[in-house]
Amino acid sequence: GVLFAATLLLRAPVFVFQGVAASLLPNLTTFQARGDQARLHRATALVALAMAGFAALLALGALVAGPVAMDVLYGAGFEATRSDLALLAVGIGGFLAAGTFCQALLARGQGGRAAALQGAVSDALEAGRWYRPEKRPFWPHITLARVKRGERRAPALDGDPPPAAPFT
Repeated sequence: GVLFAATLLLRAPVFVFQGVAASLLPNLTTFQARGDQARLHRATALVALAMAGFAALLALGALVAGPVAMDVLYGAGFEATRSDLALLAVGIGGFLAAGTFCQALLARGQGGRAAALQGAVSDALEAGRWYRPEKRPFWPHITLARVKRGERRAPALDGDPPPAAPFT
């Protein structure tokens, strides 16, 4: 319903960001490989700042014309307040900035730190009752996805999943 429509309206920047993200990691990795930490830092900060600025513009747009846009695009019955739409826009900006920082951590070879950060944020959101993680087992879900894709040799589910490599 309304939440889906509002999210779809304001998530357009996420789709645009996918193009940026596709080129971000190779560029950041190149800076890291060349030992150019200052350029890596500047590029990360610039992209994160651009995402924050874009989210601010999106929130401003939601405050000015959000309810009208919802009505024009989705019709009657899809009403959302200006403040709800603006808050959703700010949250999307946070998502985009987090994606930028994760790319930077991956480029620096610190994927474990990115995973630990995601876990800490997830735990904090769950403690605040803003997020409820899925309760379904992970490995059967992955196997089911492989089987649906047509892979004939899905891993057996009788044993434990393969051991995870320690974060470094």
